[in-house]
Amino acid sequence: TDLLSSELGVPVVVENVKGNGGQVAAIEYMNKEADGYTLLYTSDVVQYLSPLVSNIEYDPEQMVPICTTASNGFGLIVNSDTGATNLEEFKAYADEVGSVTCGVTGKTGAITYELLNNLFKKMEINADFIVYDNGPAVTTDVVGKHIDCGIAIDPQNDQYAQDGSVNYIASFLEDGHAIEGLGKVESVTSQGYDIACANPNMIVCKAGTDQAIIDKLTESVEKIKDEFDTKCEELGYTPVVTTGDELESYIADLKVLYEDMAK
Repeated sequence: TDLLSSELGVPVVVENVKGNGGQVAAIEYMNKEADGYTLLYTSDVVQYLSPLVSNIEYDPEQMVPICTTASNGFGLIVNSDTGATNLEEFKAYADEVGSVTCGVTGKTGAITYELLNNLFKKMEINADFIVYDNGPAVTTDVVGKHIDCGIAIDPQNDQYAQDGSVNYIASFLEDGHAIEGLGKVESVTSQGYDIACANPNMIVCKAGTDQAIIDKLTESVEKIKDEFDTKCEELGYTPVVTTGDELESYIADLKVLYEDMAK
């Protein structure tokens, strides 16, 4: 927001709207006028996966992507009492207890649920999914040993894995995830289950927005890209700023990924 505010010459203000992996925010936004001054910052899932697997209350075809920004790496964390340090050991734990409790940030159509639901079906693990308002709340309850496991984004997982509060047992990134001081967390794929996903966030506007405004926003994003990339890397996120033709190509690949996941 600081970078965009400086480039545009007007304040950029964030209003957090929680609920079902971004779907509540999407509903609220799509009921607003297409004035170009109110935008939606959201996960690509809201536009390209949720409509394939759930009954949504907004029209994804009316969402016009301006750019992708940064990608979230998700991982499976478990409370240390499970004793599991990888998927095989967690499967043994789940078989022993019969059913595990698992924290997610939404049900059908939310990426955290879809990833774990896919994984646990392949692993033949019975799970009771508990929905939280946000990722930090999931992590807090895994750390507090109130639930067996949860899924959250990497910068959040890393700090608790480093101090031993949780065991980070699998990354949904295709090549795994390196944590300073602990080494590499193996990917879900490398542990025998073909599920991989890097979940990019996007800025979108509503169809009907003045093209001159879209062009100005796109130009501004392109100008701040280098500084934004640096900031993302400092925070532990993977910058994936795409606009124009590159954005269209990136979205085409995302659609294939989510169509496969929905099946």
